[in-house]
Amino acid sequence: MKTRKQKPAPASSPNGQTATALLTSATKLAFAGRTYNLVMTNGALIEFEQLTGLSILMDGEKVFNRPTLHALSAMLFVLLKRDGCTMTQEVVTDRLTQDQIQPAYRAILAARLASFTTKDKGDPTNPSTISPS
Repeated sequence: MKTRKQKPAPASSPNGQTATALLTSATKLAFAGRTYNLVMTNGALIEFEQLTGLSILMDGEKVFNRPTLHALSAMLFVLLKRDGCTMTQEVVTDRLTQDQIQPAYRAILAARLASFTTKDKGDPTNPSTISPS
């Protein structure tokens, strides 16, 4: 009789979430009267690049570390649209008030961070458990 190899238990973060849970649980953002789930996928990044002309690989700092309002609103538009938002980019930009800029920016960064984690790469809150690709 063959015995099955048991998978090791997934690493968990200090708050008890596994890396998989962090990845699959989308970053939530309340915007325009609804809560959206922001999930940053390669498809979303490509859509952002097509929309803005900014390359994530070449202009990543402009997009994530020091974004312009244009880049921030474009990324927000792409992520909202992928969760079913039917507003146009212009409407999303117009509804992005001064009070919502920082929460939107933080949510986009959190979605980006979550996109780097997978169940096979360890706990994103503990760099020593993350294996290189």
